[in-house]
Amino acid sequence: MEGDKTTMAKETRTSNTSSPPYTPSHVANFFLDCAAEEGGDLTMLKLQKLVYFAYGWTLAVLGQELFNTTEHPIRRYRYGPVIESLYWEFKFLGNKPIENYSRSLKNDGEFGVEKIPVQDKAYRILQQVWKAYGGLTKHKLIALTHEAGSPWDKANKRGSSALKTEEIEKHFGGLLHPKLPKVS
Repeated sequence: MEGDKTTMAKETRTSNTSSPPYTPSHVANFFLDCAAEEGGDLTMLKLQKLVYFAYGWTLAVLGQELFNTTEHPIRRYRYGPVIESLYWEFKFLGNKPIENYSRSLKNDGEFGVEKIPVQDKAYRILQQVWKAYGGLTKHKLIALTHEAGSPWDKANKRGSSALKTEEIEKHFGGLLHPKLPKVS
């Protein structure tokens, strides 16, 4: 997210010990709206990468999770990080474009479509993620998630199916502040 690092770094970091306010469905619906507004579409693979990048940048910029990874784990799959709840929701489409919003269980116990409010700080981060990554091909997105030292690469070397939140935060924080020394 070259060029946008300064803008994102100026956001106020908060330590939030409460449960994250959103689900992967909220985030997916944001990107589905972006694609529709531009007259395009998203496949599950590309949507997965965008949601992952949004999660990582939110951790780095705001210091809080965008969604709860205990309830919605981020797993290491062959083509990169995958949020399992979105995977199972859209798996039946294969490589076809997603034509419907993601649905999640709302507070009232009903399934519905939920979106992130425009006034939320996370919304601004998602806008920057779309600007930086939305136009990239699935091959470029896969390459970015598979870079040496990335959370996906570390999970792969450990033989683990799960990506660690701490590693995701450290990775994206390092992209945000590349001149800071890396702490192992």
